[in-house]
Amino acid sequence: MNLMTYLTVFLPVYLSSFFSNFEFHPMSFVENLKYMGTGMICIFIVIVAIVAVVVLLEKITTRVKKSDDDSAE
Repeated sequence: MNLMTYLTVFLPVYLSSFFSNFEFHPMSFVENLKYMGTGMICIFIVIVAIVAVVVLLEKITTRVKKSDDDSAE
């Protein structure tokens, strides 16, 4: 089977059977906006928590350099 046979015979049959049960309901999108918003807020909270942990770990593990010799300036 060559590519041209696939593109002209099998692909249109597959696509027509794939889209035969396709239905579009715009109000379903509007109804699901609250779930998408909740998911976005949860993602934002997780990102803020990760940033806070990284900043906290950086402050805890950073060693303070004591420079008694300021004559190097």
